[in-house]
Amino acid sequence: MDWRSWSRCPCEISDFCLPIFDGLCFIVLCTREPPDDSSRALFGFRNSEIEDTMSLHAPKTPAVPGAALTVGIAAARFNERLVDALLRQVHDHLRATGVRERRITVVRVPGSNELPSAVQMLCARHRPDVCIALGVIIRGETLHYELVAEAASQGLVRVALAARTPVINGVIVAENERQAVARCVGRIKRGAEFAQAALVMAALKRKLSR
Repeated sequence: MDWRSWSRCPCEISDFCLPIFDGLCFIVLCTREPPDDSSRALFGFRNSEIEDTMSLHAPKTPAVPGAALTVGIAAARFNERLVDALLRQVHDHLRATGVRERRITVVRVPGSNELPSAVQMLCARHRPDVCIALGVIIRGETLHYELVAEAASQGLVRVALAARTPVINGVIVAENERQAVARCVGRIKRGAEFAQAALVMAALKRKLSR
């Protein structure tokens, strides 16, 4: 990443800025000159790390035995190759932690916009301990991707609250295909993260429902 990919600073004082997440909060590095390697090193970043800083701050979670848990999964078919990769990661992680095959229910829907409805039906029919919604939305030439992403996110929250069942939002929203590939089939194992989050929330639900 070179200085040309830095955005113009919104503070209207400096010419360039970079929002940096230090694990606790955001700080903004502002400068009148294009940033050099020394300014990046000040914050402990290599050139290749800046873009994916947020992506690599997944929380550390305890191991959760999954033998007694039931999991519902709704997966979109749009961008199917990438969603299938997420689904494989989720399934493999669940099985590795002991979730039985017969306790995993998977349904497919056309796109991410249909995920809330599918999760709602899963909760009503199977009463799982947790649901995971998987989809991949990539920016196009219009704002349609934003509308779908917002509708899916808000819908999943509403379903989770109405059904009193944790729902993991596993919808990847990317600016381009490269970002989506990195998070679905690359070094950022989002599917495994979604599965682990589901296990933690399912265990929490069981604990608080006693």
